[in-house]
Order: sequence, then structure tokens, then C-alpha cells
Amino acid sequence: MMKKVIFILLMGILVIFAIILMSRTVSAANCGGAIQCNCGDTLNESQTMWYDLNNCSGNGLIISANNVTLDCNGYLIDGDGPGIETDYGIYLNNKNGAGIKNCNVKEFYSGIYLVSSSNNNLTEITADSNNYGIDLSSSSNNNLINNIANSNDNSG
Repeated sequence: MMKKVIFILLMGILVIFAIILMSRTVSAANCGGAIQCNCGDTLNESQTMWYDLNNCSGNGLIISANNVTLDCNGYLIDGDGPGIETDYGIYLNNKNGAGIKNCNVKEFYSGIYLVSSSNNNLTEITADSNNYGIDLSSSSNNNLINNIANSNDNSG
């Protein structure tokens, strides 16, 4: 009888443990300011990076607010391949007044992708070994200053 009770308790613990493991999901978080970003996170506040982002599967960073500045400070945002068509190193959709500078972005489908975004400044960026280096779609009045795009599969 005691063995049966212990067995049932152990099985219950295993079931609870399995439920906890299966319920864990990985999701992007908000970052910026003093909060370090991880691959796929949403930058909603200006930040000067003090870290690399390595081997990102999917997006590197998504800029989610207008007038946000991302200063990579020379650090790397690195993908895991040239990626699929939705893998972007730095992604802005319908954003205005953002500043992106001093970034090294490589191994994404698009190193930096702006869609429907205007009046942004991209300065001192190196986009290397992507499918597209810096990709602007339906965007206007953006300033690209002293950027390098090399070894990209399609265009800079």
C-alpha cells in the first residue's frame, strides 16, 4: 500500500513538472534605457548598447516608438544565417524620428529594414553579410550618413 502511495505521489510530481515545462513560452520583451535587450526584443526607449546580440534567430531588435535612438556603440547585432524574409537585424515599421547609429548588423535577411517610416537617421552603420544590407520600403525623407554595406547577397 505504501509503495502505491509513493508511486502516485511521484507520478503527480512528474505530471506537474511536465505541465510547467510545456507551459513555458519564449516571448519578446520590452527593453531600452538601462534594460538590456535580447534577440527579438522591442526597443521602446532610447539606449546606448554595452553588449552584443549574437546568433539571433528571427529579429534582432524591433524599434516600437517614434523618436527613439539606438546607439549600438560599435557592438554587434548578429543573426544566424541570412535568415528568412522576415528576419531583420533592426526593424522599424511606421516610425518617425528614430536614430540608429554605430551599429554592426550581419547575417539577417535585411540588416536594417524600414517600412513606411520617415525622417529617421541612420549613421555609421555597417551592414555586412545580409541578404539586403539597409532596406527601405515605402519610406521617405530618411538620412543615411557614412554607412557601409558590403558582402550582402543582393544589394546594400
